[in-house]
Amino acid sequence: MAQPHGASLFERLIAPMLRHFGPIDRLTQGARTVDDLKSEAWIIAEEIER
Repeated sequence: MAQPHGASLFERLIAPMLRHFGPIDRLTQGARTVDDLKSEAWIIAEEIER
């Protein structure tokens, strides 16, 4: 999948992962929601950028 020029590290990392977040939410019975997973991915992307 082509990424637009200027896409942030987070945008580049999250794009291929998004389709997996729904199944993870269901498998964990809501212990890890889609929003939780997005937030955790954002934190990790910030750490990687540093």
